[in-house]
Amino acid sequence: MIGISCFLIGPSYLLRSILPDKIGIMIPGLLITGLFTSFTTIGTYQEMQLPFLELHGGSEEDAKSPNDILYDKDKLGDILAGLYNGGYSLGVIIGPFSASYLQIWLEGSFSKQSDFFGILTLFFATLLLCSVYIPNEVRRRRKKR
Repeated sequence: MIGISCFLIGPSYLLRSILPDKIGIMIPGLLITGLFTSFTTIGTYQEMQLPFLELHGGSEEDAKSPNDILYDKDKLGDILAGLYNGGYSLGVIIGPFSASYLQIWLEGSFSKQSDFFGILTLFFATLLLCSVYIPNEVRRRRKKR
């Protein structure tokens, strides 16, 4: 949804025959971005935690075998929150630099830049879907059987 909202915010240079250059198109794009950003945060945290739990077993209370790594749930949550916030903050620092160079490369066109970020976001969403979400969902369904 955030990738689609990039095309609305521009409005899209590629879809200029469909999307007119009006503020009534841009405002819904900004609203969609604000709404769906919170969904990316929650999903990312869970996808960071589940592989650790599957690889190393449960917490101290859930230890099933002597080979399970014992850990504190609160400390794991703190570490994952720190990793997520560190990555997010790095993006906040690198983003404006890369966007300014992209703006120069695209000859100052905000619409083209929005298209670039929309395509990039849709590409990464597809990559995440195919490499993380679908394999995890298949694994979880096999365990339920």
